[in-house]
Amino acid sequence: KAKVPFRVQLELLTKAELEKEMRKHGLELDRRKTKDALVKQSVAFLKGK
Repeated sequence: KAKVPFRVQLELLTKAELEKEMRKHGLELDRRKTKDALVKQSVAFLKGK
């Protein structure tokens, strides 16, 4: 099972790295969105896990 990252860790990643990291958790991100929106979506998804 992949380790759940903290919001601060997600904010340090590039959009491409963020997309790759979240794929490990089963979430597909749309990189056309802003990085802030992607981080918010990722955090919300991980909280629901």
